[in-house]
Amino acid sequence: MADLVENRSASWQPRELEELLEGVKQNYEVLWGKLSGTLSKKDKDRAWSDIVQSINSVGGNERNVEDSMKKWCDWKSRTIMKDAKRRRFVESPDKVAPLKMHLLTL
Repeated sequence: MADLVENRSASWQPRELEELLEGVKQNYEVLWGKLSGTLSKKDKDRAWSDIVQSINSVGGNERNVEDSMKKWCDWKSRTIMKDAKRRRFVESPDKVAPLKMHLLTL
């Protein structure tokens, strides 16, 4: 049990999340673009490294590329699920009182 606690990383701070969001916005074309003669895996890795460097410059925790990629995928997935829940409510014929949803504000 003690091993499990030692392997956990620190929680993401709001400023780290803002840097992650800004970095992904600025490098979106590179990160999710199709590989070609002008865009290589090395370019994508370099973009993620730059994002992680900016995250580490504002936060007290040392993040790595894998942690940042996983955080982005998890964050995106949760956002999509929340939006789907919101759409189901808006489109429902009953219009039952909405469940309280906590959306992250940056």
